[in-house]
Parts: sequence; C-alpha cells; structure tokens
Amino acid sequence: MSSLIVLITMLVWVGIRAGLAPLNRLRSEIQGRSPLNLTPLQIDARQQNVRSLVRTLNELLTSVRQNVNPQQRFIADEAHQLRTRSQACGARPKSHCASPLTPRCSLACNGCTAAPCARRTSSASC
Repeated sequence: MSSLIVLITMLVWVGIRAGLAPLNRLRSEIQGRSPLNLTPLQIDARQQNVRSLVRTLNELLTSVRQNVNPQQRFIADEAHQLRTRSQACGARPKSHCASPLTPRCSLACNGCTAAPCARRTSSASC
C-alpha cells in the first residue's frame, strides 16, 4: 500500500513538473532579458498552453514601449538643449557681452551672463 502511495506521488510530481515546464521556460526567458528590452516575447509551437499569457505580456510590452519612446525623445531633446546652453555659456568671456541680461532673459539663459544669448539682443525680445 505504501509503495502505491509513493508511486502515485511520483506520477503526480512528474505530471505537475511537465505541466509547469512551459511556464518555467517563459520565466527563464523573461529573467534573462534586459530591463530595457521591450521587444515582444517569442514562443515556440510546443507552448500552446501559455500562448494567451504571452500575448497579454506582449500587449503590455508594446504599450510600455509606445509610452517610453516619446519620453526618451523628449529627454534626449532636453539634454541637447541643456548641452547647447552650457556650451554657449562657456563660449564667450563676460567682458565680451554686449549688454546685461534683463531678469526675464537671465532666467531663460539659466542666469548665464557670458552666453551669446539670442534673447538678449533687445529687452523687448526677451
């Protein structure tokens, strides 16, 4: 009787392990990815039982990618603007400035008094 219980337990264990194998492969694939990798997950034909889970995850990844791309472009554009301003601030010594900045223009140029600021040409344009 006890050998029958052991045999049934082993069969159940093997069955559960085989049934969870596709989820374990999916887990391994997700764990092995970079956090920046938002490409859709690929499944092979043998993983039919996790197809709906993978489809839902792929929809989520697509949505995240569509939201992240504009943010990354915005950050890149702003970083370029900051680099351009900081390079302009170091481009000319303070003694070469044509006129002092108005308070409003000073804020627009981040307080840089040495920058060749296009907004500084006349106080009306600031």
